[in-house]
Amino acid sequence: MKLSEAGARIAVVGASSLLGKELLSLLEESPFPVSRIITVEDESGDPGLPILDLREGSHEGVGEAGIHPDELDLIFVSSLSKRAPKFLGPRVAEGALAGSERARPAVIDLTGGLSSAGNELLRVPFLERGRVSSAISPPLQEARLIASPHSAAIVLSALLLRTARRFQIESAVAQVFAPASELGPLAIEELQNQAVSLLGFKEIPQAIFGGQLAFNLLPRFSGERAGVMELLEHRVRKELERYFRGRAVLPALRVFPAPIFYSLALSLYLEMREPCDPQALASALAGKPVEVRKPSGRSPSSMDAAGTDGILVDTVTADPSRPTGLWIWATADNLRLAARNAIAIAEDLS
Repeated sequence: MKLSEAGARIAVVGASSLLGKELLSLLEESPFPVSRIITVEDESGDPGLPILDLREGSHEGVGEAGIHPDELDLIFVSSLSKRAPKFLGPRVAEGALAGSERARPAVIDLTGGLSSAGNELLRVPFLERGRVSSAISPPLQEARLIASPHSAAIVLSALLLRTARRFQIESAVAQVFAPASELGPLAIEELQNQAVSLLGFKEIPQAIFGGQLAFNLLPRFSGERAGVMELLEHRVRKELERYFRGRAVLPALRVFPAPIFYSLALSLYLEMREPCDPQALASALAGKPVEVRKPSGRSPSSMDAAGTDGILVDTVTADPSRPTGLWIWATADNLRLAARNAIAIAEDLS
C-alpha cells in the first residue's frame, strides 16, 4: 500500500467478513494511495468507528470518532451489515448516488444489494481498458455508486465477451459451483465439522446446509440458508444482463453449492453459429488475468486458483457429438477476484 498524506480516506463496510478481510489484505499490497482506513462493523454493538491511520503504520484502532461519510473519499461495501444503511445514508439505498452528484464519497458496492433501481455503474476494469468506453453511462468520474460484480459474473463476462469479439455464439449454458466461503465463516465451519464427523462416524451438523454437503453434491440448500443459491443466480443473471448490454449472448445459468472451502469453478458450454477451432477460441480467451492451460499441462482446480489473482481456464474442448459445441472449464478465487476488481475500480477513480 502506498502511504500518503494526500492519499484517499476510505472506509470498508463489513471489514470482518471474508470478503472484507480479503479486501483489506489486497489494499495493503496495492500501490493505491491511502491516508486513512475506517472499518465499519456491528458485531460488537459498539457505535464507535475504529480509525486506522496508515501513516503511523498501525493496524490497530488508534482512536474512535463519529466520522460522517461525506468526510471520506471512498467507501467499499463488502457486506451489508445492520449498520451499513445508517452509515451510508438513505440516498445510497435509494440509488441517488448513481447519478452525476459530485459530492464525496464514491461508493463501490461488492454485495449487489445497495441499489434496487439497477442504475448504478457496473465495472470490470480489465475488460474495459484499452477499449472505447463511451458506452459506459454515466461517465466513471461522475458516478457515485459503482457496482463491482460477483466473481462468477466477472469470470463469465471475461469468457463470453472475449469469445464474442471474434466468434458468433448461438447459445450458452453455464453451471457455477460455489464454495462455502460464499456463505461466510459459519458455512466454512459447518463444512469442516461435517467432514470431521463423517470420518469419525459421528452425527453431522446440518444447521446451515440442511443436509450433507461434505463428500457430497447438493442441488440446493434446505437449512437456514435455503434459497441462497437462487438469490445468487438472480444476482449473477442481472449483472450479466446489465454489463453485456447486448454484446454477447446471455447464458442459461445454474449455481450449485460445492463441497469446497474457497474458489468457485464453472463449466461453460458454447453452441457456436459455425464450427470453431478450440485452439482459436483458447487464443481469444487468453490474456490477463485469464490463463488458458495447454493440453500437456495440469488441469486447473479450485485449489490451484485459491490465493491467486487470475482466472484459470482448462484446455478448450470440442463436443464430440455436436460439431459447433465447445466446453470451457474455469476456476477462480471467488474472494480475491471480487476484491481485486473493486480495487481496480478505485484506481480508475483516482
